[in-house]
Amino acid sequence: QRQKTYLDLFCTMKVCSCFLVLVLLEISRCSLIQNLRKPEPTSIEVLQFSPGGADFYERYILKYKPLLIQDTVNHWPAIQKWGIADYLLGKLKEDQSGIAEKLKAQSSVSSNITNSNPLSDDVFLPLILQCEEFVPGIRNIRATFNTHQPGISSHDKDILLIPLLNPINVFLFGSDKIFSAVDIEDVDFGDSSSIEKSHLANTPYQVVIVKPGDLLYIPKMTLHHMEPESENLNFLSFHFDCFNFERKSIKHHEEIKVYKDFLAHQDASQVTCKNNRIPIRDILKIDLKNFEKIMHLRIPRRNKKPEDVKLASGYKMPVLGLGTALLNETTYDSIKYALQVGYRLFDLAYGYPLAEVSFAKAMAESDVARDEVFVVTKLHPRFLGYNETLKAIDLSLESLNISYIDLYLVHSKECDEYLLACEEGEPKGDWKDSWRAMEQAVRDGKIRSLGFSNIYHDEIYELLNWSAEPVSVIQNWFDPLNQDRDTREICTEYNIRYMGFSTLGSRWKLLGLSYNPILESDTITGLAGHYDYVVSHVILRWAIHVNVTVIPRSSNPKHISQNFRSLDISLYDVDIEEMNAMESIMKDVMELEAD
Repeated sequence: QRQKTYLDLFCTMKVCSCFLVLVLLEISRCSLIQNLRKPEPTSIEVLQFSPGGADFYERYILKYKPLLIQDTVNHWPAIQKWGIADYLLGKLKEDQSGIAEKLKAQSSVSSNITNSNPLSDDVFLPLILQCEEFVPGIRNIRATFNTHQPGISSHDKDILLIPLLNPINVFLFGSDKIFSAVDIEDVDFGDSSSIEKSHLANTPYQVVIVKPGDLLYIPKMTLHHMEPESENLNFLSFHFDCFNFERKSIKHHEEIKVYKDFLAHQDASQVTCKNNRIPIRDILKIDLKNFEKIMHLRIPRRNKKPEDVKLASGYKMPVLGLGTALLNETTYDSIKYALQVGYRLFDLAYGYPLAEVSFAKAMAESDVARDEVFVVTKLHPRFLGYNETLKAIDLSLESLNISYIDLYLVHSKECDEYLLACEEGEPKGDWKDSWRAMEQAVRDGKIRSLGFSNIYHDEIYELLNWSAEPVSVIQNWFDPLNQDRDTREICTEYNIRYMGFSTLGSRWKLLGLSYNPILESDTITGLAGHYDYVVSHVILRWAIHVNVTVIPRSSNPKHISQNFRSLDISLYDVDIEEMNAMESIMKDVMELEAD
């Protein structure tokens, strides 16, 4: 285990609100089954199609009723393909968490469905949770494989259970009776006589057969036991909570009774689910055989993509593009694929090996017109100086094989020992000389918009005072833990568009951190569970919501496509606010650690 840093502490604070708290009461399968009475006749309601969120809330959550929905997620890749060993192991071949090796060894595996989990593409948000009132309460989505000898569980969250590979027999015990008859804290579950003394052996229960593609709703605090029809348990589980129900002052054996009284006083009309697809009264009339006509009921609607932003120069720029730093020999393939996906902004630089020439080659082989693409490239600090900058602009135009550059940035005021290395005697001038040359290039029609990268907020005022042409863009490091607020406030005040790089957290690893605190943030993972998307989508869309243009870098076609899909969603205000607060919370943790 890695040493705890302030980031570890930050990600385990209560604010993350995404850890599942559960009471797991282990009991051997044989001692449980042989000491139980015969099951009651099954009375759990069974539907052949998913109800809408408002009906689910009124008819099942508020009435504390389990529900079995049959064949509702058969279309998920998780249901269709995870039983194919080659497919599952192929999905996991690039995963670094060791899941594939555990599966090969038939070991028990329980994994959060997060952006870092390659299986995330195969799981979607069930229709009954696609409701603006529900999604803030989704706490955890887990995939569990090869579980042996399950016990009795009682969770403090509502659960949606979806079997994988094989059916599961679920034992659901009597609701409030179980706690009035059995004080769970006093039972030794390894001792059959203790079970008998607690009256667990005489507690009523039902057995529900749940098949892959089915979905079983288990209300919170319901005691349940799972038996696989095959050797092992394999399932997905969604854990969510609709209420802030305070349990601390309630006696353990009275919790369910008090909770049911609490539910009885809730107003069903407070959940409207305006984005819901269809009411339950109409669901019963649906022709389930006509699958093509009902697919739209199961797939979230796509959000209208954000409009391009108008820069101070008067030109428009997309809010999302492809970054190309360090792509090196994969740059051409990445740009070519991104053009096919729909990217129209490309962040290049003289200092990025092969970036400009790769763009030229990809565009030459593409059907995309030049005026549909927004090209960003940058002045290497070795060319600081008036004449040197004019030559550098011409070099970039030649490499890019274009007649004008949409946005030209000063990459940095200083050289470094990395991508922006300089030879002895370089540069020959300073940024002010270069800015004058860039302004001349604007007047000559070679550049349309100007900007600066890697600049401190207090330096922007000097740039504004010096500049004759509008400053259109500032490009700096930006992510949820480094939000560059001072710079962004100045940009807002002076109509400068802010562009963020390293928004998905790669900068932290370059600074020496052993892991990526952005993609591995429990806060963001919890938020991503509210949507039919992965962590990167939520991060990028959050940035766009707060007026930041993003340029995520990737050479992986899957990730290039995923990042572009972030334009398809809109986040709820409460989620935007929670991510806005991440930086200040981190600083508070750092101060506490320093003390």
